[in-house]
Amino acid sequence: MKCATVHRLRRREFSHELIKRASGLPERELLSRLSYLKNAELLYERNIYPCSTYVFKHALTREVVYDSLLTRRKKQLHERIGQVMEQLYRNNLSEHSDVLAEHFIKSENFEKGAEFAKMAGKKARKRSAYGDAISYTYKELFCLEKIPHRPEAQKRILDARVALANYCMNLNDHVEAYEVVSPIADLALRINYRRGLPAIYTAIGSYLLFVEEDYVQGMEYMVQALEFSEETKDFFSRWNACYIMGTALSWNCDFQKSLDCFQKSLDLSMAAQSPMGISSAKINTGVNYLFQGKIDQAHQISREALDIADASGDIYIQGMAHSCYGTACSYRGYFEEAEDHLLRGIGFCEKTSHFTWGSWASAFLGDLYFDLGSFEKSVESYQKAFSFLEKKRFGPSWLNLIRVAIARARVMQGSLEISLDEVLKSFSQNKNKGFSGWIAQYTAEILFHLNEKLVPQAREWADRAAELNRQNGMQLLLGRDYLLSARIWKRMGDPARAREELIRALEIFQQCGADGCLKKARQELAGFV
Repeated sequence: MKCATVHRLRRREFSHELIKRASGLPERELLSRLSYLKNAELLYERNIYPCSTYVFKHALTREVVYDSLLTRRKKQLHERIGQVMEQLYRNNLSEHSDVLAEHFIKSENFEKGAEFAKMAGKKARKRSAYGDAISYTYKELFCLEKIPHRPEAQKRILDARVALANYCMNLNDHVEAYEVVSPIADLALRINYRRGLPAIYTAIGSYLLFVEEDYVQGMEYMVQALEFSEETKDFFSRWNACYIMGTALSWNCDFQKSLDCFQKSLDLSMAAQSPMGISSAKINTGVNYLFQGKIDQAHQISREALDIADASGDIYIQGMAHSCYGTACSYRGYFEEAEDHLLRGIGFCEKTSHFTWGSWASAFLGDLYFDLGSFEKSVESYQKAFSFLEKKRFGPSWLNLIRVAIARARVMQGSLEISLDEVLKSFSQNKNKGFSGWIAQYTAEILFHLNEKLVPQAREWADRAAELNRQNGMQLLLGRDYLLSARIWKRMGDPARAREELIRALEIFQQCGADGCLKKARQELAGFV
C-alpha cells in the first residue's frame, strides 16, 4: 500500500488502477485501506469507483510519509511504480514520460530514466515549453553519464548535448548553448560526428556573434555550420544557421545578404510545411525592413507572420509575431494597436521565457511611450527590456542601447542625476554596427534636454548620428536625426537651417511610410509658418 501513497506525482493524483497494480493488494483489502485513509482525512477521492483517483489532502502529509521510508525501500517503490506505469500506459507512454522519468531516475534505473527524460523533452518541445525541454534533457544527460561508458553511450551523450543546445538556441540562450557544446566540440570533430557538427558550430558561432560580439570569427563558424548542415541534409541546422546568419547580417547593416538568408529559411520552411518556420522567417524579414526604414513592407510581412502564428496557436511564435507587428504599427502611427500587440508579445514571451523578443517588445514599447510623452511608462518599459537580458549575458551592445534609452527617458522626467560618462561609455563600448547611430541619437537627445550649455555638443552628436545612420542605411533613424537636428538649430537661433533639416526629415519619413513620424514632423513644420 505504501508504494501507492508515497510516490510524488507532479499532479499529486493517482488512479485506482495504478494503485491496485503497484500495491499488488487484493481489491477488497485495497478498498479497505483506501477507506481508512479517507476517513483519516489523509486522502480524498475524485470521480466514482472504479474510475476513482486519489489525492493527498495536504502536501506536507505526503512529504512526511515519503521521508519516513528508507532510501533502499524508496528506490524499490519508484522502480515498481515505473514498471506498473509502463504496463498501464504502454499505448501512450509519451503522455506520461515526465512522471516515468522521475520514477526511474529516483530508482537509479538510469537507462530507463534517460529514455523517458528524452521522451519528455521532445514532448515539451512540441508544445514550445523550451524551459521544460531543457530541464528534461539535463536529466537525460545526468542519467547517461551514470551509465557505464561504452561507445554507444558516448554517442548518446553527444546527441543529448546537441539536442540541449538546440533547445537553448530556440530561446536565444546562446551562453548556455555554448557551454553545453564546448566540452564536446573537439571530440565531435575528431570522431567525425557529422550529424552533430552543424548544431555545435552554430552554437559556438552564435555565442561569438551575440555574446562576445566577435562578428568576424562568429561568421566563420556560421559559414562552416551551414556547410556541415548542407552536407548532412540536416533541415533544422540548415534553417537555424540561415536564420542566425540573417540576424547577424541585419545587425551589421548588410541588409540584402540578410534578406537572402531569411529567404533560404523561408524556402526551407515552405518545403517542410512548417508554420513556425514560415512565421519566424517572415518576422525576421520584417525586422530587416524595420531597420532599413521600409515600414510598409515591414507592416505587411509582419501581419502575414502574425496571422500564421495565431492560426498555429503556438505561444512561442505568437510572442515574436506580436512583438514585430506591434513595432511596425508604432512606426505607422497606429499607436493603440501598437501598444496592444507589444503588450501581448511581452505576455507570451514571459510565458515561454523568450527573453530576447521579450526585451525587443519592451524596448519598443518604451519608445512608443516616449514618443507619446508618457515618460514614466517609458522608463518602466525600458527597465523591463533590460531585465529580460541582463541575466543572460546576451547582446552587450543591446544592453548599452537600453541603458542610454533609460537615461533619455529619465531626462525627460526632469532627472538631473544622469551620468554623462556612462552614456558616452555606452557609445564607445558598442560593437553593433546597427546600434551605433541609435546610441549617438539618444546621446544627442540627452544632451539637448539636460542642459542649455550642452546644446552645441548635442548638435555634434546629432551630426554624428546622422552620418552613421546614413552610412549604415538606417533610413528611419536618419529621418529622426534630421528631426532632432531641426529642434537643435531652432533653439540655437537658426530657423532657416532648422526648417531645412525638418524638410529633409519629412522627405525621409514619407519615403519610409513612417506615418507616425511624418505627422509629428508636419506639425513642427507648421510652427515655422
